[in-house]
Amino acid sequence: MQNDSNHNSTVISVSRAEKSFWYISFSVLGIMIGYFLSRILSWAINIEGLPFQKRLSLITKFVEFFQSLIGGWSNLLFSLVGLLIGIYLANQLLRESPTIIVTGYDIDISNHIKLLRSEIQTIYYDEEDLVVVGVSGHELLRESYDIKKETLQNALNNHRYPFHSNDPYKTQFKVWIPNTNELPVHVNALLKARELAKKNKDKDEVVNICRELSNLGIIVKDNEDKKQFWRHVVPKQ
Repeated sequence: MQNDSNHNSTVISVSRAEKSFWYISFSVLGIMIGYFLSRILSWAINIEGLPFQKRLSLITKFVEFFQSLIGGWSNLLFSLVGLLIGIYLANQLLRESPTIIVTGYDIDISNHIKLLRSEIQTIYYDEEDLVVVGVSGHELLRESYDIKKETLQNALNNHRYPFHSNDPYKTQFKVWIPNTNELPVHVNALLKARELAKKNKDKDEVVNICRELSNLGIIVKDNEDKKQFWRHVVPKQ
């Protein structure tokens, strides 16, 4: 990661060297796969139990037909296609890596999330998730980013943000037990719906339910075993 700082701000982003590495790696891989495509397909379709055998057979027939039309030039053409696909994939990967600008006034994440310092109660890492809790007690952010934790932590400390090395709310979280008496019926129903949405991999629905729960004063998260944990919102005193 690249860390350019001055008296006013700290910018954390992917360095030019890292960008070059990913573009070169994906480009070379794409060229190699394209050039040896026919051999790779011939090897793959002979593997017993390999999924998508019918699709591989169709692709193999297309490649063979194309080779019969233009001969040896086909390898160069497939290499070019592989190169373009490699550049595209590297670009998509780098787009997911954020640029974070930290100032004494706010935190700007990739120009679409802006967190004002005056609205922040605490910041910490929960496993791989960066968590920002507002003065109201609600979570303003819970997201995983492809950046070095130490780099961001140093930036936040340098600009005197309330960063905690451990989760200050860890002891307040409780594992959710369906229909628990500790929560109202409608909250239990939302947690059940969230559990179902996660099983169906419906990310948008999961986000919407989390917002509803937050409006009701409930913070929810998951552990590695996919179990849901909850706690009450704790406003800054």
